[in-house]
Amino acid sequence: MTLTRRSIILISLCAGLLAALLTYRFLARERTRAARMTQPISVVVTTRPIAARTVIEPTAVREQARPAATLPANCATSVHEVIGQVAMSSLMANEPVPRKAVAPPTASLGLAYAVPDGKRAVAVALDPIIGVAGFLKPGDRVDVAATFTVDKLKVTKTVLQDVTLLAIGPEIRPEDEKRPAANKTARPKEQANATLAVTPEQAEKLILAESGGKLRLTLRPAEDRTVLALTGIRSDALIGTRLSGPARTTLTPPPRLSSSAPPAYRISSPPTQAPPRSVRSTPRPHDALSVETIRGTQKTTVEVNAN
Repeated sequence: MTLTRRSIILISLCAGLLAALLTYRFLARERTRAARMTQPISVVVTTRPIAARTVIEPTAVREQARPAATLPANCATSVHEVIGQVAMSSLMANEPVPRKAVAPPTASLGLAYAVPDGKRAVAVALDPIIGVAGFLKPGDRVDVAATFTVDKLKVTKTVLQDVTLLAIGPEIRPEDEKRPAANKTARPKEQANATLAVTPEQAEKLILAESGGKLRLTLRPAEDRTVLALTGIRSDALIGTRLSGPARTTLTPPPRLSSSAPPAYRISSPPTQAPPRSVRSTPRPHDALSVETIRGTQKTTVEVNAN
């Protein structure tokens, strides 16, 4: 096909118009972008340095209008987005706060952010056989029972009631040193443990109970907050073999014969009462007096003349 001179001119004009249109649209877009970049935007900036892994307080941030060209991508635009959040990295004073630089204070950031105010997180080792193994979940309410050995008797007592379970899981520990060095890390041993949220006073009881006995957890109903007065149970009382105490015997010391002789004790028996004796009176004349003398079983009467 042979192009004529007229066709060539028409094609050139169309190409020029298309290029001009595309250039105009590009310049208009860049002009709009430049105007938007120079327009001030309200963002959240810090009022003082904020250390990493600290909770952002209301006095640490404020809103300020800044040119969009000077801001990092995806900055927080309201203080409500960052107050109470945890700073994931250190922030300088008067620095815009990107949304990716903060995170909610949950257990995913560490157990310290899951401990309630006024409580302490205490991790304790549990008995390998847990009464509700596999059914305990973080956030459950539990009681802690400890079993001790006292005077060769087993004693179980509930030491804590209605505490929050923060975490539960096995802790990997190496096997005993008796195993060969080549196999020490081949088969790790799991030790059941639990982390509880307790007050400082309860933490002392929990640590003492763990050091002296074995701990077990009992799961409470979801809405049960009852605290019972429990005294514990002994093994002899549980199986009914508790012996009654021996009868008490009163020991009375005898009179000391000399200061050098050691005192001896004898068992005092209650005094026996002699049967009453019947005394028969005999009539006697009024002008005579008589005196009766009783010695043992013998009775003697002596007449006395009144004159």
